[in-house]
Amino acid sequence: MSKNLLVTCVGLNHVTSPIEERETLAFTGDELRELLPQIAADLGGAVLLSTCNRTELYATVPEGEGGDLIRLLNDAKGASVSDKHFYVLQHAAAAKHLLRVASGIDSMVLGESQILGQVREAMSIATDAATLNGTLSYLFHSAIHAGKRARSETDIGRHAVSVGSAAVALAKKSLGDLTGKTVLVISAGSMGKLAARALAQQTQSHILVANRTQERAAALAEQLGPGTEAVDFDHLREALAVSDIVISGTSAEGFVIGPDDVKPVMESRSGRGLLFIDIAVPRDVDPSVRDISGVHLCDIDDIEAVTNEGRSGRRAEVE
Repeated sequence: MSKNLLVTCVGLNHVTSPIEERETLAFTGDELRELLPQIAADLGGAVLLSTCNRTELYATVPEGEGGDLIRLLNDAKGASVSDKHFYVLQHAAAAKHLLRVASGIDSMVLGESQILGQVREAMSIATDAATLNGTLSYLFHSAIHAGKRARSETDIGRHAVSVGSAAVALAKKSLGDLTGKTVLVISAGSMGKLAARALAQQTQSHILVANRTQERAAALAEQLGPGTEAVDFDHLREALAVSDIVISGTSAEGFVIGPDDVKPVMESRSGRGLLFIDIAVPRDVDPSVRDISGVHLCDIDDIEAVTNEGRSGRRAEVE
């Protein structure tokens, strides 16, 4: 007797796993497009959602066989994340979970709005890859609709902050008033833009923007106006030397900044400290730089401590 096909969600997030595990299962957009058809080959349908704080595979599989999806995820990235870091949800539990995710209720930053676009993008990629079946299409459209309603009909998003603005809050918590400080933002992508805009709106700091594509850095600097300038990505060390804070959020596969970049910079700073806030997944800054004298390194798992302002009000909206 054949088993019923059930919507199943297998995933890990900031609650169940540390950054060291999550980053091994982080998929770029290009990887999603390339690997999703392979992952879905033996499934009735599949959608893969990968953000800085979660990787989740939604699929239709026979009842009780969700554990096989863990192996599929690990194999796709050549990873070996232990089963203990995953959750496996089926049927109504999987649907309820996606509704919470799309509404921002399950986010590290409660009520953040980025996740809704990321859910929409995951569905779009699955559509293009021909892995979105009718059941998953209905589920994802329903979740997106619920996410829109949560933001338009409640105050959950009124005080919400993004990961980028939370990074700025963490910098303030660490160093106090940022007036006159020089902040290097590495990335002109979505994470970098959010951080740079929060800096421009909330502080009187001098902002440097670096991006592998110089034109994108220049465009962001122009948008933010006076007090912001683009710097050449090939001259990061020079930018590090004059910075007080570095916020990095690229989509690079490997480390963007390592000990060899930081050591000579710190030797020339006469004891002046340097704060790194790494909001990338996978991480941009080699963790070993925290062993260098004068360096203080925070990663995305340190962000949660500063996201609680406004949380009680947003939590009341959820309840």
